[in-house]
Amino acid sequence: MTVERTAAGALGEVVETYWQLRGKGGTGESPLEILPDAHFALGFGISERNCRILAGGPSTRALQLSVTDARDFFFIRFRPGRLPSLLGLRPADLVDQTELDLPSVLGRSADEWGECLRAARSLEARREILEAALRGVRLDFLCQDRRCTQAIARVEGTHGRITVMELARDMGLSTRTLERIFLEQVGLAPKRFIRNLRFQHALDHLRRRPAGVSLGRIAYGCGYADQTHFINDIKELSGRLPSAF
Repeated sequence: MTVERTAAGALGEVVETYWQLRGKGGTGESPLEILPDAHFALGFGISERNCRILAGGPSTRALQLSVTDARDFFFIRFRPGRLPSLLGLRPADLVDQTELDLPSVLGRSADEWGECLRAARSLEARREILEAALRGVRLDFLCQDRRCTQAIARVEGTHGRITVMELARDMGLSTRTLERIFLEQVGLAPKRFIRNLRFQHALDHLRRRPAGVSLGRIAYGCGYADQTHFINDIKELSGRLPSAF
């Protein structure tokens, strides 16, 4: 199953990436695995007859999106904390969701989105359509509480190599206040958010690991206490051992 990806364009402060999975035709279905992360996603399942608008994330466990062969799936992956206000949903409503159906988004119904995205077959063309619609939205409306935005940036800057106490201290907040802000704005407690960011960073290293680089070296570089902690965390969150990546 090949996923096409393209980086965010002019909206890089809000959007991380766009991705697309082309339908193969027919009536079959297959699962698409979604591993734990801290992102929100907005997607479109596009067939010749209709379109589904989907929303989901962040995820705390490995999930599966049911991919229908008769549809193209086109998703916009937002940076952590950037989507909920756009959809009028609470972040908690999206945690561990992959196929939350929406009747409309950005002023267009599912049918209207299906019509314009069906005509634009390429990933780049569909990205341009989404970015044009997003440019019509006030970006400060998409962004979150300033303290949360700064805390997210701090965690991203360390790739999850920071503790909740260190983060609270750096932000000049109590751990209780930090947790309340994260639950309201991101849907995850800061400890879970940090863990997910570190996990995604570790997966990136595993997938790009040159020959001869040990798991212990990756574990240390990603901020795990030791190799055992690293292996257990990867196994718990993904359901497989690091060597599988």
